[in-house]
Amino acid sequence: MVRYASDSKSCQISVAKSFGENVARLKFSNDAPDVNHAALPFLFDRFYRVSDSRTRTRQDHSSGLGLSIVKQLCLSNRGNVDATLNGQRLEIAVHLPLK
Repeated sequence: MVRYASDSKSCQISVAKSFGENVARLKFSNDAPDVNHAALPFLFDRFYRVSDSRTRTRQDHSSGLGLSIVKQLCLSNRGNVDATLNGQRLEIAVHLPLK
């Protein structure tokens, strides 16, 4: 998340647990002006990259595996993950059971 964040915008992480539910909700968000609604269904696909410009802090290019690995880790722990756009902010929500 930090790697792809805009230099002038903040990254945010929140953790919550609803009363009566045994699910932890982690939300990661950052400014992502080059991500559009058409890209959302593909963000968790292996080797998918929105654009080469998503690599900002280093000169090398990403492999497109990060969110795919996150998805597999969530599924293997009986959880799930999804992505939404709130304006130009990309929000990745991870839901994991606590038991």
